[in-house]
Amino acid sequence: MIETRPITITCAGCSISRAVKPTPKGEARTPTGWKRLGDATYCPQCWRKKYILSAITMPVSSPLDCTWDELRKALRTMWAQATAASNWMMTEMYARDVRRGSEEKMPPMARVYLYPEARARFPGLPSVTAASLEQSIQRKYRAVRYRVVWTAAASLPTHRYPTPFSVPSQGWYATIEADQAIVSVRIEDARYRLRLKRGPQFRRQMGPSARLSREKLLPANWRSTIMTE
Repeated sequence: MIETRPITITCAGCSISRAVKPTPKGEARTPTGWKRLGDATYCPQCWRKKYILSAITMPVSSPLDCTWDELRKALRTMWAQATAASNWMMTEMYARDVRRGSEEKMPPMARVYLYPEARARFPGLPSVTAASLEQSIQRKYRAVRYRVVWTAAASLPTHRYPTPFSVPSQGWYATIEADQAIVSVRIEDARYRLRLKRGPQFRRQMGPSARLSREKLLPANWRSTIMTE
């Protein structure tokens, strides 16, 4: 029997509590904006006080398991798929949204779940990338929804090629081999190992990279965006 009674979760920082619905497995769902790290759960305010978002940018020196031409071909395929999927998702959210009538206020947006259709339409995109892309497009659409749907003050956003191929933390990991940073990332249905550039000019970036490979810092919140010439 599936448990339906609400479950209370408590923030590990400020001890604020919130009742949430259980998952099919009977576990507590993580509320929107809350974060889970290990066995601890944090509310949005405590998470922002405890952690900051940091970006590390390092160019690729060379692919290890393929040629540059093979890597670029795979990336071009992903950029094309990501661009097409982004535009399709944005259009579908608008098509399934309300139209202004006699209401005084704009109704809340109904839940739209495009992941199954996106996987069928764009099978070349890894599942984690498709899920991440839907969440990103949802946020972008909701940000402009009022001006697009209700006041007609803006047009629907469009994405142009090449839309960056974003890889969530489940799709990549970093290691340090012979004092060199190596990133293993899934592109299409294969995994590629990429050697990152090294040298004194990248000393600042190498510090967090080494810690990431050694400690797996906050794995659920690291993201890799791959671009190349």
